[in-house]
Amino acid sequence: TVFGRGADGLATLMASLGVGGMIGSLWLANRNRLTGMSSIFLYGSTFFALATAAFAASGNFMFGMACMAIIGGSMSVSNNASQILIQNAVAGSMRARVMSLYSYNYRTMPALGALAMGAAANRLGFQIPVGVSAILLLVAIAWAFSRRGAMRDSLETVIEDMPAPGTAAPARGAAQ
Repeated sequence: TVFGRGADGLATLMASLGVGGMIGSLWLANRNRLTGMSSIFLYGSTFFALATAAFAASGNFMFGMACMAIIGGSMSVSNNASQILIQNAVAGSMRARVMSLYSYNYRTMPALGALAMGAAANRLGFQIPVGVSAILLLVAIAWAFSRRGAMRDSLETVIEDMPAPGTAAPARGAAQ
């Protein structure tokens, strides 16, 4: 509606999002180290919020496509980085439980947010709710940046897996 491009325009925007997501995922997959992952998460989230705000403020379709590519890449990088950090910080015996809770929230919260954003967009138009959401995300990111050192220290330290409760620890050198 904002760009006046109809279904074809929406498809182009979604394709731009997908291209950015693939590039971001491939970059992170080839990075191959844990060091700096909390900063990658924070910067990825920052680029996501800034590109979302720019997308909401723009009426230019080509600029919107570029914003969507940045949104896709930064969303992919920040989401995957958060999963890497969570899986690293949790003992192996608890990893599946924690990731199932993460997945539940990852599916549920965006759906609830989309419902709220849709209601707000019906009253205020598309751009205001999206812009306000991006600003709120930037505030949360600023708070997280203020705690970046503690985040890095607790999440980027490789922990040795603890045995599951009630099981014996494997002998040193035993085949896993």
